[in-house]
Amino acid sequence: MEKSYNNKIPYNDGWKELSGKLPVELTNDYLFRALLQADEDTLRALVADLLHIKKSDIEEIEVTNPIILGETIDDKEFHLDVNAYLNNSRNVNLEMQVVRQEGWIERSLLYACRSFDALSHGEDYMDAEGIIQISFTDFTLFEEAPEFYSTFKVINQKNPELVYTEKFKISNVNLKRIDLATDEDKAYHIDAWARMFKAKSWEDLKMEATKNPEIDKAVSSIWQLSDDEKIKEQIRRRVANEHMYQRTWDKWAEKVEAAEAEANIAKAEAKTAKAEAKTAKAEAKTAKAEAKTAKAEANEYRMKNDSLIEQHEADQRRIEELEKRLKEKE
Repeated sequence: MEKSYNNKIPYNDGWKELSGKLPVELTNDYLFRALLQADEDTLRALVADLLHIKKSDIEEIEVTNPIILGETIDDKEFHLDVNAYLNNSRNVNLEMQVVRQEGWIERSLLYACRSFDALSHGEDYMDAEGIIQISFTDFTLFEEAPEFYSTFKVINQKNPELVYTEKFKISNVNLKRIDLATDEDKAYHIDAWARMFKAKSWEDLKMEATKNPEIDKAVSSIWQLSDDEKIKEQIRRRVANEHMYQRTWDKWAEKVEAAEAEANIAKAEAKTAKAEAKTAKAEAKTAKAEAKTAKAEANEYRMKNDSLIEQHEADQRRIEELEKRLKEKE
């Protein structure tokens, strides 16, 4: 495929003269897209590390959804950040997502499915090319089981060792939990890339660049790209949009939190009512048992009292009989 855009940025170490806070966060999705489209060296290095392969294993890589850098992009059309075609056999989707929007998991799945569904009419299903969707997120997907770099496949639920296909994978780099990077993650420098994207100052970037020449090259390209006025304007637009999305997410999260709080209160009240009903039932059972005991005791007392009365009446009749006999003898 003939390249229709410039994807070579010569290295320039001028950025190393800078200091202080970065003018823009490197998690900006427009800057992320611009970097990987305009700097093939960085694209190759990043993809190689993410896929756990050598950079030399990438014979050819091409961004198939390039944009004209600096031009305004309609937000409605601004979808997947980067789709790269690797060695004429595999699609690699790369996405930077800072704000956790409702339905993000479904959205990332949709990106992967669209890339996988690329067969033309008449082609054999076996010719379906593999896809791996890799997202950099500034939030944790599953709070109950946080990870730094995670990969998901279609597997057998009863036997996880049985993988339905190796052609469909979804991975996630959690920029919030770099501390959870494994030895394997570190061996492939994925933690270094994450620290680069999360850097807050030029000093942070210099520290990473001294340890990794690929990071040095990437930062050089970022500096040159972000110095372009047209690109800078688009970066500002994306920042404004991110703030808007964040406010929307925060409002939605507040509503969800309030609803969950109300549900928890209702659940607690229901639990208390159930406990009170159980206690009342137990008390009623106890009262019934006590009433039964009292009734039994009353019956026993009445029976004893009836017996005493009968005995008294018998004794009275005996006395009367004896008195009658006594009078007859007189």
